Amino acid sequence: MYKKFDRILVPLDLSETSLIALDHAVFIARHFKSEITLLHVHETKNFTGVLRGLLFQSSGQEKQVIDKIEEKIQAVADDLIQKWNLRVKCVFLEGTVYTQILNHAKEMDAGVIVLGTHGTKGVENFIGGSNTFRVVNSAKCPVLTVHQQTGNKGIKDVILPLDSSRDTREKVDDAIYIAKSFGSTIHIISVSTSTDEQVLNRLRIVARQVQSYIEEDRIPCTNEFVTGKNLTTLTLDYAKKVDADLIVIMTEQESTAGFLAGPYSQQMINQSTIPIISVKPKEKDTEFVTPY
Repeated sequence: MYKKFDRILVPLDLSETSLIALDHAVFIARHFKSEITLLHVHETKNFTGVLRGLLFQSSGQEKQVIDKIEEKIQAVADDLIQKWNLRVKCVFLEGTVYTQILNHAKEMDAGVIVLGTHGTKGVENFIGGSNTFRVVNSAKCPVLTVHQQTGNKGIKDVILPLDSSRDTREKVDDAIYIAKSFGSTIHIISVSTSTDEQVLNRLRIVARQVQSYIEEDRIPCTNEFVTGKNLTTLTLDYAKKVDADLIVIMTEQESTAGFLAGPYSQQMINQSTIPIISVKPKEKDTEFVTPY
């Protein structure tokens, strides 16, 4: 069953996008009474030799900059504690950003990582684009990515894209958990670039099974089927049509061309102004059997 958002990890560099992500993390934390960890990683990988000398005249100057950043992040934490009575703590680490995010998420047993995205440029400042996708693809827990243009922090309408692969169903419980928690409607959107009727009929069967499974929990649910040339465009056009607040996707798939695989998740995170929660498929040591 889906793991609760009891511990939320927010990598923070004080950029506009990371602060927007923090706003969404606070919204979730207030709902679930979660603990928030603000993580700042002082990137050391490229700060060597000549580059370090150009940026800082002395090690003392560098330490002053680091201390100032940490002071500001601690002030953000103190403000959240005072304003919302939340449990918030700060962690300051050195090293490679994505490695430290993943390591600390594992160490604290995070329920979700919340990252601020910057569209096709990836994630702003210290949370660079390559770091984002490494975190999304490698994290054991779900990763919520929030675009800098995202406004509303409610979760009333949740998009659940489906394909014909086995893995596609693994995110259904995640969508149900979120919908039950926030009183949301789940909008199933079956998308395909295939013209093969067998493939399309199989997808329709999957969608009907998923809809029945969701409705057993008395969650409002709609079911749409669309085909076209680009899966990302199909999904995002539909999400805008229903004014969605969240999209639930998988980070990877055991599927063939035309399904929601690899580049799809990256394109979705790059292009969507709607928050996306990415769920990692279960390990395949044992066979995963869906309840529907």
